[in-house]
Amino acid sequence: NANLQELRHILYKQLIAQSALKTISIKELYSIKYGKTLPKSQLLRTGTKVFGAKGFMGYTERKPLVNKATVTITSRGSGAGFVSYIDEEEAFLTNNLLYLIDKTGLGLSFTYELIKSSKPSQFVTGSAQPQLTINNLKQLKLKIPTDRFIIEQFKNNTKRIEDCMSNNKIENNSLQKLRLAFLNYYF
Repeated sequence: NANLQELRHILYKQLIAQSALKTISIKELYSIKYGKTLPKSQLLRTGTKVFGAKGFMGYTERKPLVNKATVTITSRGSGAGFVSYIDEEEAFLTNNLLYLIDKTGLGLSFTYELIKSSKPSQFVTGSAQPQLTINNLKQLKLKIPTDRFIIEQFKNNTKRIEDCMSNNKIENNSLQKLRLAFLNYYF
């Protein structure tokens, strides 16, 4: 999957290098939301997957905050401004994350590459407790191709990459379960 992510990044860089670009505010393309507070005591072994600043944390009985894949930005701590994405159908996101709701259908891969390349960490404030607020992030200006057809081509080309990554993830989860079953059986 790391190789596939690198391929997607190369395709994005080529797209941007070969396109006429316009500058647009992040708030015109995305709604920006905060994750919700979740005490560690509410982390369980089953339920809705929970993600925080450092990735997967466990599960909760609380309702999912997102019901499709989304781009996230770490909002607190030493990793503030770090861009990642959660490719789960349902997930609960903690208050250490901001997440984006795509208003214009740019797609997960394009959004991820666009936000990552725009360096949202430039809007992090505070030294003792670094943080990235929604109001600060709304200042971010993004450079996107003027021709929407080019973005659609990128989405079509990366759809196969995303599908392959998703299939790899499913296969890895199955192999992990099989590994645990063997370990439990023999040990």
